[in-house]
Amino acid sequence: MRAKNKSVMSLASRRIPIEASSGNVFADIELPDADELDAKMKLAVKIHRLIAVRRISRHSVASRLHVSQQQIAALKNYRLEGFSVDRLTGFVRALRLSRLLGKSLPRGRRRR
Repeated sequence: MRAKNKSVMSLASRRIPIEASSGNVFADIELPDADELDAKMKLAVKIHRLIAVRRISRHSVASRLHVSQQQIAALKNYRLEGFSVDRLTGFVRALRLSRLLGKSLPRGRRRR
């Protein structure tokens, strides 16, 4: 048991070099199209927040954005390969517009 504790202690005492992030994790790990990936991720986070804050169902979001529920599931799980930056930007606009029009309010409580 002591040998195990000593090896853990020696790992804890080692210094691991740390680099400051550039702000784009995709660029930091040198992925191709890092700027596009970063933009997609930021848009997906906005979409996810709009959906979560307003508690919109996957079915409702899919019908508002004219996509399948499977695509909404992919989007919510940040699988963004099938989405362009322009398309994601359009989703953000559509969700914000539906919010302004009161489409997210439950039935019976809509503004008149």
